[in-house]
Amino acid sequence: MSTIWKVAEDVSRNRVRRHRSTALPRRVVALAAVLSVAAVVPAYASTRDYSGSVAGGGTITLKATFKDGKATKVKITWSDVPTTCDGSEIYSSTTSGTISGPVVHEGAAAPERSFYPKHAGFSGSDIVWGVSGRFNKSYSSAKGFFTWQDIEAEPAQITNPTGIKATCNLVQAGNPVTLQNFAVTAS
Repeated sequence: MSTIWKVAEDVSRNRVRRHRSTALPRRVVALAAVLSVAAVVPAYASTRDYSGSVAGGGTITLKATFKDGKATKVKITWSDVPTTCDGSEIYSSTTSGTISGPVVHEGAAAPERSFYPKHAGFSGSDIVWGVSGRFNKSYSSAKGFFTWQDIEAEPAQITNPTGIKATCNLVQAGNPVTLQNFAVTAS
């Protein structure tokens, strides 16, 4: 009887060993798959939102796209920033809009973490919206300058420019200015 039990015990041990030997590689393969996915995830882009205000009034938000821990692109949206126009140009008393552009990194002429998105107008006018700024080292905030200006010529002056129809600018304390400070912090 003891021999029969011994054989049965050996068969049982072999099954356990066989099961363990196939289970261990499965666990190793599963762990390797999880680690490889975790290693790839940081390479994908992520975004971070910032919000703040423009010194002369209005709000400004940034959506920064990050890759490998550094900002690569910003999308800037502003609203209700006070403006004023001289001459016969009719504009609302505020400007709102969106522009986007790259973040400059080391090796460029600009300091690291800087951004300079700009949009120029269309034929017959010189409309410029622009933002120049810089993120702090931890990318938790940014500050810089917002600009908006519109200089339009009379239709007859487009081919023969001799004068200006209107100049529109930002407003600070009731006076026209071309630049306003802004500051934003991560949301």
